[in-house]
Amino acid sequence: MFCAGSLFNRKIRAGMIGRFRSYQDLKSFRVRIGIAKTIYWFHASSHGEFEQVKPVLAGLKEVEPLSFSVVSFFSPSGYNHVNDEHIDCKIYLPFDFPWLIRKCLNV
Repeated sequence: MFCAGSLFNRKIRAGMIGRFRSYQDLKSFRVRIGIAKTIYWFHASSHGEFEQVKPVLAGLKEVEPLSFSVVSFFSPSGYNHVNDEHIDCKIYLPFDFPWLIRKCLNV
């Protein structure tokens, strides 16, 4: 259903492409920042949920200024409309396959 919908719906297609790219984006981010860094991963399904996370991200940067924040989104609307100075890496939530999630968490 999800794959078929991507043929006709621009948002679904953008989300699918983004989810396929998530692992590579995380890997590139990790290479760019280096290995021995503290990374916090937050997930917000939508733009509205991200509004709940914003104060936590800001507080985290105050307490741990050398840490990095990854924020994942499920919806293309959230992904496309959120630009925040406290986000170091923004990705789509990867597909929920055990092997893929394991790879993403081990980056």
